[in-house]
Amino acid sequence: MNKNIAKKALAFGLAASIGLSGMSFAAPSNDERLGFMNEMIKYVEKNFKGEADQEKLLDAAFEGILDSTDKYSEYYTVDEYKTFTDRTSGVFGGVGITITAESGYLRVISPIDGTPGFRSGIKSGDMIVEVDGESIKDVPSGDVIKRIKGKPGTDVILGIRREGETEVLNFTITREIIEVNPVEAKIMDGGIGYIKLKEFNDNSARDFGKTLLDQMDQNVKGLIIDLRNNPGGSLSQVIDIADYFVPEGKAIVRIDYKAKIDRIYKSEMVNVKLPIVVLVNEGSASASEILASAIQDNKTGVVVGVKSYGKGTVQSVTNMGEYGAFKLTVAEYMSSGDNKINGVGVIPDVVIKNPEMEDKEAAKAFAPMPEDKVNKLGDTGLNIYGAQQRLQFLGYSVKPDGKMGQKTVDAIKLFQKSRDIDTTGNLDYQTRRELREEVADIYSGGTEDAQLAKAVELLKNRIK
Repeated sequence: MNKNIAKKALAFGLAASIGLSGMSFAAPSNDERLGFMNEMIKYVEKNFKGEADQEKLLDAAFEGILDSTDKYSEYYTVDEYKTFTDRTSGVFGGVGITITAESGYLRVISPIDGTPGFRSGIKSGDMIVEVDGESIKDVPSGDVIKRIKGKPGTDVILGIRREGETEVLNFTITREIIEVNPVEAKIMDGGIGYIKLKEFNDNSARDFGKTLLDQMDQNVKGLIIDLRNNPGGSLSQVIDIADYFVPEGKAIVRIDYKAKIDRIYKSEMVNVKLPIVVLVNEGSASASEILASAIQDNKTGVVVGVKSYGKGTVQSVTNMGEYGAFKLTVAEYMSSGDNKINGVGVIPDVVIKNPEMEDKEAAKAFAPMPEDKVNKLGDTGLNIYGAQQRLQFLGYSVKPDGKMGQKTVDAIKLFQKSRDIDTTGNLDYQTRRELREEVADIYSGGTEDAQLAKAVELLKNRIK
């Protein structure tokens, strides 16, 4: 039997059984389909042999509608919406990781610094596939979040699938009440101000502004803004913070809505006249990317680290009162330089990652670069393979294969630009030497935070 005819026959049989005998094989209107869905929910509630509560059925319908859009849109029950509003206020219960639904599981956008999730070793990009030993495949995200949450002091075991690992990794995490103070600051040697912005919650702009002005009163000579593992948050908060670092009248971000109405947010104040370095990593997302790209595009600071997460969409939350709430993607944002962020991320001006112990061990076996020649696009050889290994170690998006493809050329150009070498994209003697020295410095330098060390180095050079 033709599949379409079979589907229509099944629908007709169900319609007849629940009293919609007027339904025909003609394509129903959307209003008819909505009416049919309402009758179907009633029918399931009345006839399903197991438990079928109408409220749960409606919640599932609402979730299904939002699940059909994108991974950032979702439905909240009343209880889940309360958790969401607590989260944006900066005080909430849990393990301290920001997540999004993806492929039937939950993807970690970022662990929040200082929380149990961060201390456990969970990383940005990890996929949560199990909770307490049970698969969460296709379980509604709201239900999974309830299982992860719990009484402070109790444990939850998260099963993680991580790129490069063949088996599920289990992390036992003790729940806590999470209080996110969005700003952490200090003044470092040499008069360098350091402000870590953990997220963009309701207090971020106020606390950041107060901290910045306090440091300027103490005559800091340069500033590091640390956005690593900052998952984002409020658009209004990041606009207020970006005002300090974007020249008056210049664009901070452009928001593209479905109705083709673009809104461009511009700075409304004179920018701070300090040398600035912004730190980002794979856990820097959304509002963090707006701030980093605004500073980068307007050339008021240098971005250091590795490519950011790449969440360039804007969500609007609608409160439906006793029916819960929903979050819907309503726009995409473009950087002030009109660059796409969603799925791309912010590419730092100086790419450098914090290598883990496994990376450092691997560095011992890097191929030499002995050939006395200049490698160009299309070449192959041991020099290229060794350079690719070192570029990957430093955080550039290349895979060692010994072939001088366009991605390798682009990575070399970025490296050359960050080291004030002629930006040719060719693998010459000076570039090879600089690569060797950079890797050796990180490997033997004894610093656990190579990104922060690079930021300090850049500022000290500019302050001189």
